[in-house]
Amino acid sequence: RLTVRVLLLSSALVLCACSSAPDAPTASEATSALSHELQLSWTATTAPDGAPVRVDASGRHIALARRDALDAAAGGKRSLRFTDAPGLTAAHNPLLQYKVRLTRGVASASFDARPGAGSIIWHEWRDAANPYHAGPSVRIEANGDVTANNKKLTSVPQGQWSHIAVSCGLGNQSSGTWDLEVTPAGGPAQSFKSLPNRAKDFKRLQWLGFVSMATNQTVFHIDNIRVK
Repeated sequence: RLTVRVLLLSSALVLCACSSAPDAPTASEATSALSHELQLSWTATTAPDGAPVRVDASGRHIALARRDALDAAAGGKRSLRFTDAPGLTAAHNPLLQYKVRLTRGVASASFDARPGAGSIIWHEWRDAANPYHAGPSVRIEANGDVTANNKKLTSVPQGQWSHIAVSCGLGNQSSGTWDLEVTPAGGPAQSFKSLPNRAKDFKRLQWLGFVSMATNQTVFHIDNIRVK
């Protein structure tokens, strides 16, 4: 099964721009595959098979992908598949976001990513201010480059699973910086220390997102999400 582990007392997971495609999960599949120490919120319209899903006008989506010949899961039998396309209602769709409440200590998030050809994967932390303050922010670009603050740090292969780990001090332990560890498929872990937060006032983790930023037909997978 897909592992989504969030070690928090109060959390909510919201899926945006999902689809009523035939392989969209049923309510029972979504609960069994995605809930682990976390209450899943998968609501909005109803698919033909009765599954509650979020739908974008274009029909592009986030769905549970079963293991297949392309090894669509980093572990277990399923991963999250993001399908992007031209003409979506917003450039930042599809979007997966966690609404959390971490205000002190050192927070960490890790996940496995399988970029597809031309996909752009954006992972970012934010607070709940208006306008918000962003902290750690990392992208896997269309060519596989891993970037932060518009600077290339390393690269990961497309069509293979790589591991991303982010950590950042919050509250009184905030230093205005964060650390990143990237383990490319088949390669050693690479550490990047003291990367500057996008905003100097970022001190609380209240939003954590996975965003598909491509504007053409692309697919990527995310698996084994852990936040603590």
